[in-house]
Amino acid sequence: KDSMRNLNDLKMKLLELEYEAQSLEKSMEITSETWESNNREIVKLQEEMNSYREDYAVVFKEPFQEPDRENFVCPTCKQNLPEEDVEKQISALLANFKSNKLKKLEEITNQGKWRKAKVAELQKENDRLGEQIEKDIDRQNELLKNIEVTRGAIKAEENKEYQIDYSLNSEYKSLSDEIGR
Repeated sequence: KDSMRNLNDLKMKLLELEYEAQSLEKSMEITSETWESNNREIVKLQEEMNSYREDYAVVFKEPFQEPDRENFVCPTCKQNLPEEDVEKQISALLANFKSNKLKKLEEITNQGKWRKAKVAELQKENDRLGEQIEKDIDRQNELLKNIEVTRGAIKAEENKEYQIDYSLNSEYKSLSDEIGR
């Protein structure tokens, strides 16, 4: 009985180890997929940051196109406006241009900063995931060794010759007595 109990205990231990190994394998797949997804996202964000840098340079270098002073005419009488009115309008156009340019540059900068922060966050998560993958690989190797050891113990236990003492069984005794008569 003890030998059978030992064999059953070993088989139960093997099932538990195999289940844990399968669960760990699934967990490692999910962790690995997350790590790869993060890497793809990092590459995409870095490409977007490069695009924003190029956009920033274009907007930054964009010059103010001063309008032709001859085009400032009174809408009613179609005469040229006085020079000081032209100067005021050009100054207003320049201020508006600078304001719009500044808003564009700020928006580009904000988009770039957000992407940079997101890349840092994803890289930090990937560092953590990489450490987890290493721990999982070590645990998986340990489980595989334990599984092999347990399988060996089961084979050894199964190969033992079982000596069953039927003399302790009352049904055996009564049948044996009956046969002996």
